[in-house]
Amino acid sequence: MPSDEDSYCFTANFDQHSTYGTVVAHAGCNGNKCVFSIEELYICEGNTTGHTLTNTAASANTTNHNTGHFHVITPVETAKFDITARTNFNCKTDTSFPHWDPTVALTTNAMAGDKFSVMICGTPFTNVIRVFKVEFDIDHVCTTAVHAVSHNVAVTATPNPLGINVDLKLRRTTGTSGSGDAVFTNNNANTIAISGSTNLTVLGRASSDAITNMVMEAKLNSCVCTSKLFTVVDVNKLVGTEGLHTVNTTNDTTQVDDTNTVWICQTSNDTAPLTLGLSWMPTNYPATEFWWDAVLTNGAAAPNWGGPGTFENNPTNITWTPGSTTNREFRIRSWFDCDGNDAYMATEPHRIIDVVVVDFVKLMLTNSSCSNSVVDMTRPDEPASTNNTLYLCESTNGTAEMSIQGWWLPENVNSNWFRWEIVLTNGAATTQWIPNDQTFATNPATTKWSATGPTNREFLVRGWYDCNRNGTNDVDEPHRSLYVTVLKVETETVATVPTNRTRKKVGVGEPVTLTLQPTPLSPVSWAIISGTGTLSAASGNPVTFTAHDRASTPTITATYGSSSCAVTFNVIEPSGVMIEQKAGTGIRHTTNTVSCGFKGTPYIQPDDVSFNTISVHEGATNGVATGYLAPKNGEPHAPGPWQSVGDDVVGKGSKVYAVDTISSGDYTWTPYADGTFTWDIPWYFRVGSGAEKQFKTVLQQETSDATGRLTISKGGTSKSAALTDPTSTY
Repeated sequence: MPSDEDSYCFTANFDQHSTYGTVVAHAGCNGNKCVFSIEELYICEGNTTGHTLTNTAASANTTNHNTGHFHVITPVETAKFDITARTNFNCKTDTSFPHWDPTVALTTNAMAGDKFSVMICGTPFTNVIRVFKVEFDIDHVCTTAVHAVSHNVAVTATPNPLGINVDLKLRRTTGTSGSGDAVFTNNNANTIAISGSTNLTVLGRASSDAITNMVMEAKLNSCVCTSKLFTVVDVNKLVGTEGLHTVNTTNDTTQVDDTNTVWICQTSNDTAPLTLGLSWMPTNYPATEFWWDAVLTNGAAAPNWGGPGTFENNPTNITWTPGSTTNREFRIRSWFDCDGNDAYMATEPHRIIDVVVVDFVKLMLTNSSCSNSVVDMTRPDEPASTNNTLYLCESTNGTAEMSIQGWWLPENVNSNWFRWEIVLTNGAATTQWIPNDQTFATNPATTKWSATGPTNREFLVRGWYDCNRNGTNDVDEPHRSLYVTVLKVETETVATVPTNRTRKKVGVGEPVTLTLQPTPLSPVSWAIISGTGTLSAASGNPVTFTAHDRASTPTITATYGSSSCAVTFNVIEPSGVMIEQKAGTGIRHTTNTVSCGFKGTPYIQPDDVSFNTISVHEGATNGVATGYLAPKNGEPHAPGPWQSVGDDVVGKGSKVYAVDTISSGDYTWTPYADGTFTWDIPWYFRVGSGAEKQFKTVLQQETSDATGRLTISKGGTSKSAALTDPTSTY
């Protein structure tokens, strides 16, 4: 009986007699109690192996009986447990006295919380066998910091039934090794006793610990009722690399949400590829448990990237698309999905990088002299046209200037990462622009063209985001392109002399060929916007400008598309006459007379233009005489006919197609003496059949002396003959 029982135990034995024989027993009566103490036995649910039920007999049991007798222990609920060994015990003779330790085994029907009783000789010992378990659902523990500090996600262990003391133990899986074990934080030990629902945290012993292949066991005494393999999981490093230019990369290795930014290019198909690579501990943990998503910098959802997605493919390639709202600044989050809800939680191990999608969206060229401009806002490189070409005019000093301005998104991206360059339309380099390649650190920037070296006039201007920072425009970098053409009205006089045929100083009526460079530009329209003159046509390239018949400063414009370039001429009238003796002629003189004459060739001056479109003639005048030549006083000079003017002769002027006979009479009166005779002859010019205009008074003069010598001069040439010189002719 149990030690607290105060009843007596009686035994009666009988003899049985039958045809089969006689069983002889003896009669006995025990007036003392048999005392046993049974310790409670806790067995894990589902454990059907044998367990010892510790049973101790009281020392008095040996004297409570006259002879030895057996005590039989039997189960109360045979469907749930059985006593498989040492079911009998003799208090008088059993050699193991005072210990009687029967073996108990549960059946599969026994459940946690069950309490089972046994009987000894019909006396019940209640609730001495209890079935229990410890419940915890764990296969991982998340870390949000280094391994040497407590992991923020706890394990909850719950014994069933409550109230029993259960040991939880952390150990490494049999047959594995690692850099460190795990311990419970509250006592820095790998074993802890619990008696109810308890929150537990685990940590590693050092910051370098990768706590893998760990087992948490629930034990009561020597019985291990529950064993769960778990791993402490952490994310190590998130790397983001631009898909096109792998030099553009960033990474995050800390739980702290700091700034780690990668700038990537928007491609020609309006997408932006990004490669994400994530590493974690332990490295063999399933990649499907690690996720990424993209949000705006304010945390709002960002559908531009798709997702969220796992790192089942690691690294994984994701692509930005503009979507209905073109967001460009994002946070890419990667995390270990501790709670299995496929969603990001800040308390879960995570790494974050910032991603900025960059595009060069606009390029503008502006004519510095007149502020007209062209703009490109589209990605495709279109052929040159009047819509995407800036036309500049070469100035009189052989230069042209423009400004270059760029726009990009987001606007806060470093301007030093954006560049512009000027090249020939075939892509070859040029040195005519200074500068011809630089960043948009100065925006807008000014550059100047000069007509030096090989004078190219057509150029391509590119502005771009220098994704890989190599200073050159790669085909896959966001860019915009425009063209610039330096226009110039080239002038060429029809007259080949003077040899400076590009001169802007021309004679009245002089024709000049006008060409808008570069050729062949078409259609080109022409107009005289000030001054006078005529154009051979209002459009075309080239055309001919003919100077007016009077001095003027006409300005002519050539217009191509919406751009106009001008040229101004200085039209001059003839202002002088130079006469030289005609080549191959002599001096006219009659001996013993006061006489002299020569044949002259007139030249119309100045000599730095051509007057080959004019004609000239001498006008009427009356002579003035003195001294010896006084008899000629009042002698008239008749007007001459119109004479054509030919090409210019360098150093002389435009040659008149006529011979001027410059001669005195044969004077015989005496005495010989000093005297003068002068004609102030007016010279006139006209262009074509236009109105005449006097442009010069030319002095023709005769001078005599007391010896009878006569000197005659005109237009800068002077000839003389002595009285007695032999007779000669022209």
